[in-house]
Amino acid sequence: MAKIIEAYNPQKIEIIKRMLEKQSSKGSPLAYEIFVDNFKVVMKTTDMSEFDSYEDVMTNETKFIRINVYNSPSETISHTKYVFEVEEKKPEVNRSLGEVTDINTKIKESIAVERERWDRDQLIKELDRTKLELQEAEEYIDELSGQLEKAKLKPNHFGKLDLGSLAGSAIEGVMRRNPQWLTKVPGLEGLAGVIVDENTNGKRIDSPIEETEVTLSKKTDAPSLTDEEKSYLEFGKQVAENFEDEEITLLAKIINQLGKDTSQLKTVAELLNAQM
Repeated sequence: MAKIIEAYNPQKIEIIKRMLEKQSSKGSPLAYEIFVDNFKVVMKTTDMSEFDSYEDVMTNETKFIRINVYNSPSETISHTKYVFEVEEKKPEVNRSLGEVTDINTKIKESIAVERERWDRDQLIKELDRTKLELQEAEEYIDELSGQLEKAKLKPNHFGKLDLGSLAGSAIEGVMRRNPQWLTKVPGLEGLAGVIVDENTNGKRIDSPIEETEVTLSKKTDAPSLTDEEKSYLEFGKQVAENFEDEEITLLAKIINQLGKDTSQLKTVAELLNAQM
């Protein structure tokens, strides 16, 4: 009895089949039988139509195919045994699953890397915006600090506003509204007449002017001012003493703007650290 053991190979099994068919065509058929593992799936026969039926019972669990070829149909001992060992397929399946798992893992890792990169880019952009805003804020603070330092060096000014001019304007307004005061001050009677002419568009009012004796030595004879007018004059005096002409002009513009929007008064006061 001869025994041949090889790895499972359908082509080699096909060679055995053709050899049996050739012997059958010569009129001297050889008997054969086929086992799948230890299960006989083709009984001893010379009928070649049953040869391929072993494939119907093969599974992933099959370990070997065995074909016994006898010298004659009546032979029971002398024969050749062909054993084809089937390679286990489970490890191959596991390797395939492992490869799929590795691919999924790599995909997840790639997605995580891209997500981290995107988050980092967003943080960098946000940081750049914050730096820009901080730079603008610092420049604005420097500008305000420079203005405050300039104001300290020129106490008579507020920016470019000349409070002296503003005070002069205030005083001029008071005199225009009350030209009769000037008639009581020696040497200013002519100025009072000019102001009256301007106030009446050149038309003099022919009402008699009561002669009033003015004695400068007596405080009781000095023209009296209302509290409001006194406050105007005091404010004008302070402005004239503390600011230059150009700064008073700027101060007048600021006061004009604040008059249009008084909600900014508190902000300006806080900026200058002024008590309300």
